[in-house]
Amino acid sequence: MFQTVLNAVDVLDLEDEGSAWLRTPPPIGTGVSAVRSQGFLDHTRPNDLPDDQVWDWAGVAGPWAGTYAYLDYADWLRLNHPGMLAMESSLPRLDLTTYGEAVGDLINLYAIVDAGPEDADAACSAIEGESVVLPRIETSLETSALYPPLYFHSEQRLTGHMAQRGFIRGVARVTPDDPPEVRWTIIIRYGGEDRWRMEGVQVGGRGSKRGFFGTWTDAAKELYSPNGPVWFWHL
Repeated sequence: MFQTVLNAVDVLDLEDEGSAWLRTPPPIGTGVSAVRSQGFLDHTRPNDLPDDQVWDWAGVAGPWAGTYAYLDYADWLRLNHPGMLAMESSLPRLDLTTYGEAVGDLINLYAIVDAGPEDADAACSAIEGESVVLPRIETSLETSALYPPLYFHSEQRLTGHMAQRGFIRGVARVTPDDPPEVRWTIIIRYGGEDRWRMEGVQVGGRGSKRGFFGTWTDAAKELYSPNGPVWFWHL
């Protein structure tokens, strides 16, 4: 538990990004072309796509930016720990309607589409300097066979006092809902360990540059590990 809190302090440490936010274009363009969905009616592999090329049906490849928000951990624990909930009546009232969540650093990444989950092993091994076989990204949620799972990875440069190279891997899947939704799962790794996991749903439909909204949490999902909202958009 103590290590989880230290991890949260490390990764969620705020840093003055200066003009970094100003240089990031919003996920919009002329008209609605930049955010328009590709829809789900046509779900066949393009005939002109080479056999050795992965079909990027979700629009994963390319530059992305994102950020996250979080409560002070003491306040988060107060709202989630059973022992703290039992003491709620004796504590000063915590009003979430006026609570100012902290916003984390701007995260930039460049997603590279993989042929399969094992492709991320070689890319991560090159960063960590030793052979790595990464845990596969699994989910207990139902998925649709309408589109194949789309795997991807990216390198991330972590800044501040944690200046080191991070590694990101993920997968986009389609839910069995009607209409379907694109579900994203991303794991952030640094220091040779999987640290954070993000789960989100595409906003605006398949291929929309509005990206996905969801939640972040500890990769191991330890008891009372922190979590919060996250948003990534395609540049």
